[in-house]
Formats: sequence, C-alpha cells, structure tokens
Amino acid sequence: FVALLRHLAEVLNGGGRLSLREAWESVQHSTCRALAAELRQEASKGLQALIAGRALPGGARLPMNDDALRVVLRDRRRSLKTEWDERAVGDEAVRREYWQELKEALAQEELAVGYQNARLAERRLEEALASWREL
Repeated sequence: FVALLRHLAEVLNGGGRLSLREAWESVQHSTCRALAAELRQEASKGLQALIAGRALPGGARLPMNDDALRVVLRDRRRSLKTEWDERAVGDEAVRREYWQELKEALAQEELAVGYQNARLAERRLEEALASWREL
C-alpha cells in the first residue's frame, strides 16, 4: 500500500497523468521483483554454505544421502514459498510469474549442491577404501 501511494505521489509531483491501473501494475511488479531478489540472495547463501562445506542451521551438512538432501532442499523451498506467500504483493498471475522465475533460478544452484554432494561422498568413500586397504 505504501509503495502504491509513493508511486502515485511521484506521478503527481512529476506532473504526470494519474492512472491507478498503471500505478498498480508498476507497484506489483517492482515489489515482486525486489522480493524475489531478496529471497534469492537469502536462499543462495544457504546453498553456497552447503557447497562450501558449512552446516546449515539444524545441522545439515554435505555429504549426506540423496534422500536426506532431497528433504533438506524440499524443506528450504517450502520455507521460501511460505515467506513468498506472506510477503508477495500483486495479482495472482504476477506473483506466480515471479515465484516461478525464483524457483528456476534456485534450481540451478540446487543442482550444484547435488553435484558437490556426490563429489564429497565419492571422496569420503575413496578415503575409507584407502584406509581399509592399509589394514
């Protein structure tokens, strides 16, 4: 609501033509765009922490079995979706469009987490085999 009023004030102060429909379109897109960027950055930090070998709040750390990783990533997406639903402003179609873009952007990073998980698991297996061979 505040963003809508701010936009309307800018239009009026600039001597522009007042259109609530255009103002609403502008506000909902700019608000959803900003929220998507904020949530992507926040989610990205957690995924990058996993890739770097740091534990997430709750203790999740790579490597882990595939099912556990799927659960961790699913729970993070659900939490992100809940926050999106609580904070996104605009018509359903606009909110859905920006949510889809956010999901697709994070899917690439989730794939990178999966690849790193497999690499770390293989490395751990090689280390275990090497120590077993030394016996």
